[in-house]
Amino acid sequence: MKDYLTIGEAASKYGISPHTLRYYDKAGLLPPQIRSGGNRLFGTADLEWLELILGLKQTGMSLKDIQAFVATMHESDGIARRLAILRQQRKKVDEQIAALKRADKLLEQKCAIYETALKTGEIPANSVCRAFLRDKEPKQAT
Repeated sequence: MKDYLTIGEAASKYGISPHTLRYYDKAGLLPPQIRSGGNRLFGTADLEWLELILGLKQTGMSLKDIQAFVATMHESDGIARRLAILRQQRKKVDEQIAALKRADKLLEQKCAIYETALKTGEIPANSVCRAFLRDKEPKQAT
């Protein structure tokens, strides 16, 4: 790797747009700038920061919380504050995991109902699907 990457090269390396990278830079998420001819250059330390930012973003952390995390880097109680931010995000991720597990269970149950229906030609009597289909059947004229 070259010693420094341009904004376009760094963005391409991480699959993000140069616009996003400029936004992160302006938001103060990246270390102070190194410039060559007016262009922002990204060294190894900058790319490590970018990887951290993208990793935190991937956890669902908001840019506001990432900014708070980055802001603690030079504070005397920074480690404790970063730990608190990370623990808060873990709690959010755990809640999302629980919600996804519930959604997966529902999908598993519904797939089983439809697999049974395909095999037997019948939708179980206690199935919401059966009630839904019954309501959709054309009504006969009386």
